Formats: sequence, structure tokens, C-alpha cells
Amino acid sequence: MTLETGHRIAIDYGQKWIGIAISDSSGLIASPVGSFAVTDLQEELSKLVEQKKISTIYVGLPIHLSGGEGESAVHARALARLISQLNIAPVRLVDERLSTSSASGDKSLIAKFGIDALAAVEILKFALEGERSQNRPFGSSLDDK
Repeated sequence: MTLETGHRIAIDYGQKWIGIAISDSSGLIASPVGSFAVTDLQEELSKLVEQKKISTIYVGLPIHLSGGEGESAVHARALARLISQLNIAPVRLVDERLSTSSASGDKSLIAKFGIDALAAVEILKFALEGERSQNRPFGSSLDDK
């Protein structure tokens, strides 16, 4: 599996809010898109697809520090499956441990985009770094557990 050219999207799942980040087409820079109500996710993805060629969608998988998965991980996997059914691009799951705490530094960015979008940026940075080091899409497929 090789890397396709195109923008990558990362999604930070929450029960009420979804954070979205997007990369440049070369996969070097991750930028926040915004934080949106869960009910607006499909609309926001549609807007991005109209504007950009999307090569991969990364969904943050909330794994406990112990390595186990809880109810949030079940919901994130279900969301990833729903997004996959939209046939936008391949969907990959990425361990998001500590993404929200890593994102909580810049108060002006939090005010502008929301903490969830900045957590999505952290997820995307992690995935892009993994892509560069492995020269293939990062994370696990929806079928891996």
C-alpha cells in the first residue's frame, strides 16, 4: 500500500462535538478546520470533499493509557464505519491517547477553532509523521482490533 497524493482529514470524536483537521496535499502541514456538532459531520465532510481531493481520513481512536478500549472507542469505531460508507476515501483508525491534552496550549486557537479541532490536528500530525516514517497510510484498518 503506497501513499496517494491528496489532503488527509483527521477527526476527533466526541459525543457532542467532532473536531476536524486537514492537511495540505503533500501531507506535511496539519491545520484545524473547526469543531462541529456531531449532527453536522456529514455536511462538513461534504464541503471539504467539494473543495479538496481527500486521500485518507483518520479517525482518532480513544484508547485508555492501559491500552484497553472503552465505550468511547466503540463509538469512534462506529463513526469510522459510517464515514467509510460515504466512500470519500479510505478510513484509518489512529490511537489518540493524549491528543486533547497536547492540544490545550494555545488559548487563542482554542477560542477560534475549538479544542476538538486542535485535538484533530494532533491526531493528524501523529498520522502524517507515521506516514512519513513508514511510507504508507498510518494506523489500522476498520477491520483490525
